[in-house]
Amino acid sequence: MKRTLYFLLAVVAVVACVIIPYITWQDTWFGRPLTDAELTEYLQDLENSRNIQHALTQIAERMDRGESADPWYEDLIQLSEHPVAPVRVTAAWVMGQDPAFKSFHQALTGLLQDNELLVRRNAALSLVRFADTGGLSELRDMLLPHTVRAPVEGTVDYLVSEGEEVLSGNLLVRLNRQEEIHEVRSPLSSSVQSILLRQGAEVKTGADLLRLSPDANHVWESLRALALVGGTGELDLILSIAEDPAFNAEVRSQAILTREAIEKRLEEEPLTPDP
Repeated sequence: MKRTLYFLLAVVAVVACVIIPYITWQDTWFGRPLTDAELTEYLQDLENSRNIQHALTQIAERMDRGESADPWYEDLIQLSEHPVAPVRVTAAWVMGQDPAFKSFHQALTGLLQDNELLVRRNAALSLVRFADTGGLSELRDMLLPHTVRAPVEGTVDYLVSEGEEVLSGNLLVRLNRQEEIHEVRSPLSSSVQSILLRQGAEVKTGADLLRLSPDANHVWESLRALALVGGTGELDLILSIAEDPAFNAEVRSQAILTREAIEKRLEEEPLTPDP
């Protein structure tokens, strides 16, 4: 009972995912308040994904203030399947603001299978607020380097070098295939940890191209989530982050706090296998 109360209080205290902005368009501001009519209009503006994101952000702010957003809940669920990835990313964040709504829980579970990295990560973070450990493997991955793989076969043309800082959406690699060029872009803001092939190499679909260092913001958010749902399987990984000078002091401090929180929870209940 004590452990359950602690868990529920901690889940309520989780702050919204910092991954959410994921706005690939620069100089976009979604702070202008919208009327109820504008919210409905913007959410249904399928031709303008910026308007949709503006409305989603405003709904999240209303929910954060404790105001009802029920009239737009069905729109939120539909937008979790929107073809534009930033819309799904933002929808995954907003649905995490109301863990009492079961349909959001179901939609977020489905988003763990999304083909967009940041959608999966926001879904995993939001699911923590539902006391759901279904996104645990995604939370672990947020602590590790991310491998970028070839979506098609072709000849590799690297446009970045090891150690280079990249932003989400930056062009990393071109794959030349029978006079067609396929662009491979960064799924997150990070730095290039390692180049895995030589320039001009021929690769098959799914081949490892390069690795990106863990995003510090993603690591910090994952650590806070793991403090609530992590288990023995995460302890060594979390310790490695606490001892890694490549991470800033804030991240290393959070790693220590997360490890302590997990150990405290494990002391208060019988050990159970990790998912």
